[in-house]
Amino acid sequence: MDIEYEIIEKEGMVEVIKNGDSKNYPLVELPDTFVKWSTSERLKVLDMVKEHKFPEYLEGPHNGMVATCGNTREDDVISINNAVKGVGYLPKKESIDELINIMKDTKKEGLSRKVSVLYDFYSNFDKYFRRDGLLSLELYTYGDYRTKTYLNLIKNPEYAMVFLDMPTFQVKGIARLIHPEDDVNSYERKVFEYANLIHSYFHGHFSREFIAIVFYISRVFDSTPGKGGKGKRIYR
Repeated sequence: MDIEYEIIEKEGMVEVIKNGDSKNYPLVELPDTFVKWSTSERLKVLDMVKEHKFPEYLEGPHNGMVATCGNTREDDVISINNAVKGVGYLPKKESIDELINIMKDTKKEGLSRKVSVLYDFYSNFDKYFRRDGLLSLELYTYGDYRTKTYLNLIKNPEYAMVFLDMPTFQVKGIARLIHPEDDVNSYERKVFEYANLIHSYFHGHFSREFIAIVFYISRVFDSTPGKGGKGKRIYR
């Protein structure tokens, strides 16, 4: 990948180095209100699947609308872009091996067993997952094709993400692209493996692996209208 900067995760922050200049971005934790909303909505969807019902809605915690800026593709004149991404949780270093092994051991079992596994994951968020990041895949950048999100992120890693639901949350921070051929540390390689595995675990086998995106979180806002936060920053 032709990334124009380097990202280094440190204690409580991520450092972005570009053209010899360095900027530190704080890492903040998702608040209880976000985690409760996100996990409870995911469990509702799993309850529907258990009853062989198609989910009644596709918004909510799984679909984050990701805004990026930085590059202009040849078919566009504006570098600002917004795209809906399937978003999941970022495993802790101490739990990622367990999560990967559980999915590998059960990936050939039936849907009811897989739903049970995911139910356990989401019911025990703080046991398995970090609060200072989210996770996704760059599904459509492949071969000679580059999405606008990808082109923006290789130039500028800053992002903003909004979730369409009630309550409504916005998170902002730095996005880290992890390519299978990258020279990354062991945890990042496991994050790449986990992201692809949990995607295929529910959606079925894919013939190739996808670039993973770690969304480090530097700010969280409550954007619920009416009597909600109306864009107010949340301090955990």
